[in-house]
Amino acid sequence: MQNKSKTTRIAIFIVLMLVIVLGMKAFLRVQSSSTKYQGLAQCLADKGVKFYGAFWCSHCADQKRMFAAAASSLPYVECSNPDHSQNDLCTNAGVQNKYPTWSFPDGTMHEGGLRPKTLSQMTGCAFAE
Repeated sequence: MQNKSKTTRIAIFIVLMLVIVLGMKAFLRVQSSSTKYQGLAQCLADKGVKFYGAFWCSHCADQKRMFAAAASSLPYVECSNPDHSQNDLCTNAGVQNKYPTWSFPDGTMHEGGLRPKTLSQMTGCAFAE
């Protein structure tokens, strides 16, 4: 009977160790991913790029999701009033009620989502997939 109890404890110990190791691996992967996107988001903001969107826009949410935890560092500008009409800030910036809209320091605008790699190429901001 003692042998079975010892075997059970060893099995529980092994399972717990696996859970800890896998959890740490997942945590480190998320941290690494956040750092990678953080640099790109910060560079976009530093260069004067703007990401215009609306709280109700699913494509804007998708765009933010691409940046994971670094989404809060994106140069995001909220364009929607509570009634879903476009605010004056975005109208004056030339946003045509299409979200997301990206604007660049050279005056060009792009309507629709952009992949991080594409944003990197368009701006010269470093990003490695």
